[in-house]
This record gives sequence, structure tokens and C-alpha cells, in this order.
Amino acid sequence: GGIDLSVGSVMAIAQVRGFQGDNLRSNTALLATAKHFAAYGGAEAGRDYNIVSVSERDLWDLYLPPFEAAVRAGVGTLMASFNEINGTPAHASDWLMTDVLRRRWSFGGMVVSDWTGVLELLAHGIGDSVTAARRALAAGVDMEMSSALYRATLMNELRAGRVPQAVIDTAVHRVLRVKAAIGLFDDPYRGSSTERERREILTPTNRAAAREIAREAIVLLTNRVTGSAPALPLRKSVGSLAVIGSLANDSGAPLGSWHGAGRREDVVTVLAGLRRALPGVRIGYATGVPLDTARIDDDRYAAGIAEAAALAASADAVILVLGEHADMSGESASRSYLGLPGAQLQLARAVVRAARTSNFDTP
Repeated sequence: GGIDLSVGSVMAIAQVRGFQGDNLRSNTALLATAKHFAAYGGAEAGRDYNIVSVSERDLWDLYLPPFEAAVRAGVGTLMASFNEINGTPAHASDWLMTDVLRRRWSFGGMVVSDWTGVLELLAHGIGDSVTAARRALAAGVDMEMSSALYRATLMNELRAGRVPQAVIDTAVHRVLRVKAAIGLFDDPYRGSSTERERREILTPTNRAAAREIAREAIVLLTNRVTGSAPALPLRKSVGSLAVIGSLANDSGAPLGSWHGAGRREDVVTVLAGLRRALPGVRIGYATGVPLDTARIDDDRYAAGIAEAAALAASADAVILVLGEHADMSGESASRSYLGLPGAQLQLARAVVRAARTSNFDTP
């Protein structure tokens, strides 16, 4: 009875409607994909792609309802998940892709593999490439993304009679129906053009909106009072500023780990932004310490920390930029320790000691 209205399900419905809109053929509509089907978030030890051991009750009560809600909202595609569920990889689960999705929920759209998901069935021990392709197709994975086992093996399997023509036809039909629904046969580029790109991408209005979103997402943990005023915002009378940390001059890290078509040349680094915003302030920069070296007694650390401390001691205010490279977290990049990588903590402590000695502001 009825659609589950948990937070996950409500969000799924909202996202499907937001992406797809009322007219899939509109140039502003996107075909939504509900992913990763299913139990992707239940991976053992929280590690991406790992095994999932879950009770049937939890599957039906927690993991599956948001996907059913997305199906009821008209989602066009689903993506299979990398993980196995109770011993069966999702990409080879006919129970999940056919029994639950097609028969019980009457889903009529397309299922796409995750990136190389069919190929990765080999790592799950399903069998050889031919077996992996046959299992995925039979389970209900209609389109293989990135890897090419379908293309490399299924023609021979069809000719040998080991894969029925009807199974291939069904998958192809589902793919073609989705393409037709979004108008790709009439306009393969969906209204895209260099002119539209210049008109709509990285426009002043969009950049202003992105800046506002970023501003509202910032979390200020502490704004300590130094003297009679808090450290932030910086006093307009500040004469010199020390900017410390390699990330301050890194145009890749701000893009994040999954930035799609993000380009470094479009990024304004912290250092460049400060120099642009504070043309009358003397701004010194020190890289500090590397982020990716495990040894904290490396000579590069000592020299970098000393340079940063000296620069900090000579400035009216200091901005430390610490954290991770873009590829240190995100999909398939789990960290077992959430502290600052490398010797950044030692760097910060040295700078704070210099701040206390010199009595300047440290935002």
C-alpha cells in the first residue's frame, strides 16, 4: 500500500522531477538515473564496492523504497551498483533487476551498468568475460558503460545459440525507447552548440549563484576575539598578510574529486583571490609542507615549517589553507584517518605559536 515517504524517498521523487521536468524533450531537461541499485551504502566497513550482507527486511524497509519511489515518479533509468548483495553482485542479480524492478515495480525504462561494472564481475568470481556478459544481460543490465564485454562476446554467443535473440532485442528495445523519449533521434545533441555554451555556461549570473551557494555552505567553527574585535572579517587596516599552505595556490583542489568537466583555468585560487581583493595589502606566500608524504621528520617539512613561521611572524594577519588534495577522498578513495594529511598539523601548530609570540590575527 502506497509509496514510502521516508526522507530518502521524498528526495528521490524531488530529484527525478527536478531533472526530468514535465517534458523530456526540452533542452533543459535531463534524463534522471536512480543509483546505485541497490544497497550501495551498506558496504562492509564503509568501503566502496565492498560486499553487502543485509537482511531481507532491511532491504525492503531501508534500501529499496527510495528506488521504488523514483520508479513511481517516472525515472527513466537506473544504474546497477558495484557491490554484491548477500553473495550475488548487483550486476548479475536477476532477482534485483528483473524480479523486483521489472516484475514487481513494472519499470519500463533502461538499466545501465556502473563504469566497467560488467567487467568487474570478473573480480567477483562470476567467471570469464563471456560468462560475465551473459549473466549481466540476463539479469537485466541493458547497456554496458565503459567496458566492452557485450560488444566483444555477445555476437558469437548469439550465433552459437547460447544467448537468445529475444534477450538482446529486449535490451536494445529498452535503450532505443529511452533515446526516443528524450528526442535523440530528432536532435542527437539536444540543442547543444558552442553558442549556447557561451551563453549558458559560466555566465556571470551562474557564477554569482555558485558563489552565494558556497558562501552559505561555509561553516565558521570559531571566530575568536583578539583585542577588541573578532579575527574575522579581516580589518581593513591590515597592512600585511601571510598566506600559508600549498592548497592556497592549488587550482585543482577546489574543483573537488568529482568535478566532471571542471577546468583548472576557471578556478580562482585562494591566493589569487586574496591578491585581487586586497590590492593595497602586502601579501606573502609560503607553501608550508607537502600533503602526500608520510614521514614527518623529512627535511622538507622542517624547512617548510621554518619558512612559514618566519613569514607568519612578520605579518599582521595569517591565513592558513589546510586540507586534502582532490583525489584524497571520494569514490574509491576512502581514508582510514580523518586528520590532516602529512605534517599540516605540525605546520599549523608552528604558525599558531608564532601568532601568539607576534600577537597578530589568525583567522
